[in-house]
Amino acid sequence: MVMLMKTMNKAERDKILIVDEDSNYIAGLRKSLNQAGYDVLSFDDPYKAMEIINDIRPQMIIADVEITETNDYSFFKHIQEIPSLKNIPFIALSNQKRVDDRIRTIELGVDDFISKPFYVEEVVARVENLFKEITDLSESAHYNNSGFGGNLSDQNLIDIISSLRKEQKTAVIHLRQGTFEGSVYIYQGELYDADFNDYHGMDALNKFFTWNEGRFFIEFTTFERTQTIHEPTEAILSGASEYTQEWQRIQSHLPSLITPVHLAKATAMQNNISDDERRLVANINGNTTLYEIVIKSPFDDIKALQ
Repeated sequence: MVMLMKTMNKAERDKILIVDEDSNYIAGLRKSLNQAGYDVLSFDDPYKAMEIINDIRPQMIIADVEITETNDYSFFKHIQEIPSLKNIPFIALSNQKRVDDRIRTIELGVDDFISKPFYVEEVVARVENLFKEITDLSESAHYNNSGFGGNLSDQNLIDIISSLRKEQKTAVIHLRQGTFEGSVYIYQGELYDADFNDYHGMDALNKFFTWNEGRFFIEFTTFERTQTIHEPTEAILSGASEYTQEWQRIQSHLPSLITPVHLAKATAMQNNISDDERRLVANINGNTTLYEIVIKSPFDDIKALQ
């Protein structure tokens, strides 16, 4: 995790060490980081990297945590055992998809986690964000817990909550789909609260369960909230599973829900649709997405999607 002692000024923020046996990842990432103004050194062998790491003294390390056959994070652990190196910010690259595996990676002390395959632009942005976070922490003397993010298409909210529940974690799950954003609050593994636009508690949570596109970010942090969700988490997840299956069944016959919808020949169409359909059409204004139509409708989400 990022600690306050990991400080650096702007002039020092220029050297990054990449360790990954996949030359394709190294080449593309090195090029993009160079273009972003960083001096990048790369190795496909962690042992060679360890031989010279004290000499090059990087300000950040980006490494595949599965680079050795033992898959025991030995490269990262070795760095942590050396006092002069243990506070270097470390971004882990991995093929891991399961949230509980990624939680354990963060718990080892890794500052950020990026799942393969990735867009190099995303890695560059995460590097910038981590440097900024370190600078902000040193200036404000304020500590924030680490976390990690991913795609909801790879890991849906039910799976994320199940993993946090298994690990009994306290965290905030930040969610984004298109222009929509919201948060789910977990206290010691149990659902505690949720916020989305004007929706709160279970109303907000039920909206999130249908999101199978977009991004999530899990922030391991405490929070001060009024508890709005009191039903046992296990029961909520069980009901949500059936609900999302029905949602996905209907959605499979539609384009992506972030697809914009245009209203064409509105006058003629108004005469050939039902009252319920007319109430949905009333929510189309310019490039309205399918999901916006559902959210703004007077019906429950399943009926609106149908």
